[in-house]
Amino acid sequence: MDGQLEGKMRTIVSTYNQRPTVPFSKLLAAIVTSKIHITPEERHWMIYVGQGYSTKEIANMPEFCVSKKTGEFHLTGIYGKLKDAIQIQTGIRLKRFSSSKMITWALASGTIFARDLYREDFKFIRPSKLTKEERSVLEALMKGWSDQEIAELPGMEKSRGTVQFHTANLRKKFGVHNRLQLLQVAIHLWMEMESQRESQPPVLQMPELPGSR
Repeated sequence: MDGQLEGKMRTIVSTYNQRPTVPFSKLLAAIVTSKIHITPEERHWMIYVGQGYSTKEIANMPEFCVSKKTGEFHLTGIYGKLKDAIQIQTGIRLKRFSSSKMITWALASGTIFARDLYREDFKFIRPSKLTKEERSVLEALMKGWSDQEIAELPGMEKSRGTVQFHTANLRKKFGVHNRLQLLQVAIHLWMEMESQRESQPPVLQMPELPGSR
């Protein structure tokens, strides 16, 4: 075998072997109770990220007034703490971490609460109806499940591509552009229904959404 080709194949195999064999939601569950030290400043950053502000917007806020590069440094530090905790608990070292996964951990661990992410100025379209599949996808997104995990939900049992199709439809129906903004939609609907209840359910339990039947 050509030496260069053999080297490429070894790289591919090595990369494949480093991929997590555990669904990401389970990796998050493994560190929910871990004692991860998050500073008050880092907590504020997470809240603003969860509210849908960009790194540049957060960096320019009066309470921070730092450069975008410094803001990215803050986020990288939080990602590093979470990746280290996952490696300690599971032995798996993740190369990448996303804002939506960070917010999911923060909600599940009680580091921040759904009410912290509520923005009165957040605007979205209110569709007249959601399909059963779209409702399931929206609830699962708030729990941090991957597209593949959502596809394997009982009653869903669709391909990953079908889940991505439902997610795209949700973004179109609500008039938002990304996963974090869909999380904002779910939180707004949750908060609206929560205000009608006397007691507060667990943070990640989504109530039935309007127009889902």
